[in-house]
Amino acid sequence: MPSPKPTATPTATPTPTAASTATPSTSATPTAAPQPTPTASATPKPSATATPTASPSPAPSPSPSPSPSPSPSPSPSPSPSPSASPIPTVTATPTASPTATPTPAPSPTATPTPAPTASPTAGPSPTVTPTSSPRPTATPTATPTATPTATPAPTPAASATPKPTATSTPTASATPKPTATPTPTSTPTASATAAPTASPTPTPSPSPSPSTTPTPSPTPSGTATPTATAGPTPTTAPAPSPTEPAPTPSTGPALTPTPAPVLTASQQLTPAEGLLFGAFAGTRDAPDADTALRDLESTIGRKLDLHRWYAIWDDPMPPVSVRQSVERGRTPVLSILPKLRDGSKLPWAEVASGVHDARIREQAAGVRSLEVPIFLVFHHEPDYSPEYGSPADYRAAYRHYVEVFRTEGVTNVAWTWVMTPAAFNNPPTTPTKVGADALYPGDDVVDWAALDPYNWNGCAANVPQRWRTMAEIATPFRTWGVAHGKPLMLAEWNSFEDALDPERKAAWYRETMSTLASWPEVKAVAVFNTTGTCDWWITSSPRSVAGFVDAGARPSAHGRASAWLEPSAVTGPSPLAVTFDASRSTGSGHANGTGVTRWTLDFGDGTSTHGEGQPPAAVPHTYAAGSFRAVLTVTDAAGTTNVDRHTITSAAAPKASTAVRNVTTTSLELNAWVETGGIVGHAQMEWGPTTAYGSTSPVMDLAAVVTKTNVAVTVANLQPGTTYYWRLTVTTAVGTTVLDLTTYTAGPPTTTWAGATLVTSGSAEPYAGVHPHRAATSAYLEWGPTEALGRVTPAQELTALTYEKTLRYPLTGLARGTTYWFRVVATNEHGTLVGPTKTFRTAP
Repeated sequence: MPSPKPTATPTATPTPTAASTATPSTSATPTAAPQPTPTASATPKPSATATPTASPSPAPSPSPSPSPSPSPSPSPSPSPSPSASPIPTVTATPTASPTATPTPAPSPTATPTPAPTASPTAGPSPTVTPTSSPRPTATPTATPTATPTATPAPTPAASATPKPTATSTPTASATPKPTATPTPTSTPTASATAAPTASPTPTPSPSPSPSTTPTPSPTPSGTATPTATAGPTPTTAPAPSPTEPAPTPSTGPALTPTPAPVLTASQQLTPAEGLLFGAFAGTRDAPDADTALRDLESTIGRKLDLHRWYAIWDDPMPPVSVRQSVERGRTPVLSILPKLRDGSKLPWAEVASGVHDARIREQAAGVRSLEVPIFLVFHHEPDYSPEYGSPADYRAAYRHYVEVFRTEGVTNVAWTWVMTPAAFNNPPTTPTKVGADALYPGDDVVDWAALDPYNWNGCAANVPQRWRTMAEIATPFRTWGVAHGKPLMLAEWNSFEDALDPERKAAWYRETMSTLASWPEVKAVAVFNTTGTCDWWITSSPRSVAGFVDAGARPSAHGRASAWLEPSAVTGPSPLAVTFDASRSTGSGHANGTGVTRWTLDFGDGTSTHGEGQPPAAVPHTYAAGSFRAVLTVTDAAGTTNVDRHTITSAAAPKASTAVRNVTTTSLELNAWVETGGIVGHAQMEWGPTTAYGSTSPVMDLAAVVTKTNVAVTVANLQPGTTYYWRLTVTTAVGTTVLDLTTYTAGPPTTTWAGATLVTSGSAEPYAGVHPHRAATSAYLEWGPTEALGRVTPAQELTALTYEKTLRYPLTGLARGTTYWFRVVATNEHGTLVGPTKTFRTAP
């Protein structure tokens, strides 16, 4: 079964395994490469003092080759360092480590029998010192020593005595006792490529078999022939000096350097100590999920490691909020429910049959595109979803879903199985009385087991009515999970308030974190912060907030480093002065705002700064115009890293100019030329016969360029010769610019005013306004002393104007004291205007 706590995490110190008893040739010693602890460890419980030794019972196989079988892996431990063991063993510190310094010898590999190696469970002494010819010595640590040691041959697998005999223990006269604490750069790990240099001869006794040449003494002596001079532990075997003879070449096969291990997504996500701390954040007053999550982080004063998110079958994949969290350095815990947006549910049997494989492949491609490890859940809480099918249907659907992802090459997923506490009760108290075992799809398709525990405290009908601790709620699940050897997660958790005790919820948060700190199998938690069946808001009271802040600030709640980057401004006119606060960044196993050993802040404009220790609260920087991505990277003493990112936009408010083109009687083209200042933006147009508009264009994206961008909208089905109002709205991260405008369609000429001026006894100057409506127009005046008019003036020509122009027609030779009638007549390609009749009277 897999271990509940993989020790080969991205930040864990490499742990040597039992396979390291196979001594590599000193002539081709590879540098140590961390190897992941096999997840199929037979020991499901962690032990703080676990010593990475050989299997408790000697292997029946006589083969000395390192075995890839998970059986000899060390027991999982809260600390991945082998220094946790007080008793050094042969297997914890291989004598052919990269610190071995070869000395002249007849043949360090040709005679396998003189290797004085203890049995697999050998005690304090890993070697026996010969009294004759010097042999290559492997210094377990950098501790100075002058004690000669023999190159151990692989331990005969047929050894029947688990404890070393007295002859395998060196005296204390000169040899410091080797420790089990290897240096990270020099300790070889289990590797199937580390083959022995000669075929060993099994011996029937754990005592080293004497060889004919040389003969080791029964008890090592501090005066034996010295070998290598003590010194700093090198990372590779040093080359012989010019005065030393080269070591005799190995008679065995040449060693191949062990490649760096490829960690699974689950191994990368499993913290060596403590747990990952996260949340689902309801939006409530926030405009979107990312803002809600950032608001929660601001409230609790720390960066969240995890972001819980729920998607349904036909949601875009990955969801926008998930991609935003990845950008901020959070790890998504993503649930995908086989339910469509229209409310219809996909039976598990259909999913298992392959009917929906095309959509599963699309989801797989979306998840793979995130390019970081995530937790993925297929249908969380199936124990409360009997309408989807039977337990067998669920198991088949889950396994098929995983298989499609694997076939599509998705490797950045830690498969997470999520249940409710009711499934672990004895007997189960789920709606169908089905327990966890009936719904468990199998160890080979589950990386993490998760629970959604709540302290309901009678907040609704048909829920537990009394106050319960996390230990009471989750212990059955923990017991089940430990037996399956899986890392455990609380994928949702929270408590309802106690109306009689306003301090009780806050105390429950603190007590829960104390409980989880004593449960090393629990490696991740994500609080449910929203309104569900009940009010699960952390902010239900100031005391509740204080209790949750205390819970999240504990060292045990920081299972990995977390970067916190808070800019004083993310948008503004250029040049934009920004001050970054990185002080709340935290190292793994430390309280908030402590534990970082080094940091780098890349401003995104080609400049950066860095430092040692905790990052500061004020890092000023000024940005020129443009859009930039600031990235903070922090590293802690354990070597774990995390990033936080923000986009900073510096520019002036957008500018725009407009024009109307290609106007006809029923259509026209609205144009705008927009300057965004080198950042992305959006433009939209509205139009209509009144200032209420009524018609709207699609949103048009504007690229991050410094030149003008033309956007245009063709408008049809308009009325001829009609005034239309239109609006242009341009938005960038810096601001919004709005222009209100008017335009006209082409049509017959129109007029809105007419009159007469400069009237005397014999002359006058009638006038009239004429609007050509975008067409060349000819206009003249009809006039006369009676209503019949009878006379006309010469025509005046107008170009295709978009406005009304006043035309004047001087008249002379008029009769004294007479009334005259007149009107304007205008014609263009779209029609003729006959204006209203007006009058004037000459002076007497």
